[in-house]
Amino acid sequence: MATSSPSPGARTATTSPGLLVVDGRISDAVVYFYPVFADSAKPSPRNWNIVVASFEDVFAFVAGQVIPDMKEWALVEDAAEL
Repeated sequence: MATSSPSPGARTATTSPGLLVVDGRISDAVVYFYPVFADSAKPSPRNWNIVVASFEDVFAFVAGQVIPDMKEWALVEDAAEL
């Protein structure tokens, strides 16, 4: 199976975080993924892993994904106003 991914611009618009469920129980782990809405009876047309990253807990997710994204977006927004 190929491991390519959608374009980088698509990542910010379509990714979602979620808590990992293991054996019917909600864990502390956060999975950052591309939601997939399709007919599960048919093979997926995607050739990439829908999971972008996983984090130990919500705090690791905020530190590792949310804060860097906020910094990047702030720089772009602030630069656009100059």
